[in-house]
Amino acid sequence: MSKTPKPKPHPAPRSRAAKRAHPSPTATIPLPRPDEKPTSEKLAALSARTAGSSVQKRKGGKAQLSRQKRRRKEAAIDKAGAVLEKLERRREVSARKGGVVKGRSTDWDNLNEIIEEEVEKAVEGGKEILVK
Repeated sequence: MSKTPKPKPHPAPRSRAAKRAHPSPTATIPLPRPDEKPTSEKLAALSARTAGSSVQKRKGGKAQLSRQKRRRKEAAIDKAGAVLEKLERRREVSARKGGVVKGRSTDWDNLNEIIEEEVEKAVEGGKEILVK
């Protein structure tokens, strides 16, 4: 006589397996469309949801910082100030360098204008121009 296998347990009614075993109904029931609301009602509904009109939590009082945390915060603020000063200095240096470069370019522009005027005068006068 051979052994008979144990009967397999049925899945729990709310388990994933049970939900997969019975397909959900696919036939959709046509429902009537809701009546279109006037624009004023739509705007009123939207304005009720905006951040300005919502109920807001009160902000609790600031907890007093411990001595160590206060010192750390002050040190961080000092470092941030130093970084800002450094960046400001860099901007000033960069602006100065940019001014020097612009000054050079204006010199070249002036020189080019002078040369073009001389070339035009020479061409009008019928002179030959030697270009090196």
